[in-house]
Amino acid sequence: MKKLLIVIFLINFIILSAYSIHYSNEFKIKKYLNPFLKKHNFNFEKICILEADNLNEFTVITKLPYSYTAGAYIQNKDEKDYIVILPIYILKKKGIFEKTIVHEMLHHYLTKYFKMPGPYQEQFIKNYLKKF
Repeated sequence: MKKLLIVIFLINFIILSAYSIHYSNEFKIKKYLNPFLKKHNFNFEKICILEADNLNEFTVITKLPYSYTAGAYIQNKDEKDYIVILPIYILKKKGIFEKTIVHEMLHHYLTKYFKMPGPYQEQFIKNYLKKF
């Protein structure tokens, strides 16, 4: 009976831990994005995020040198747009996971709703993220 209770406790702990980690990241991402979304009357949009297994895979998928960036917004004319990021553990280790996601999501909004050219987007995003 004690073994069963311990197993149930561990399963609940793992489930609750995973949920709180996910919720924590989503909360931080929305915290960074919400001022922009509210100012422009946009809703939070879900975007597919692909995590590359390694730097080589990131380079192959994005066609960008891995030293260039931690993530990339890929605009796809025929299909849905998506974001490709370096491995999450690397981004978290560097303390840039949430800001990388926000950076790439801002590219989505600036491309979709403002048709802003890439170099202007980079400057806008850089200035926007300085607030945080």
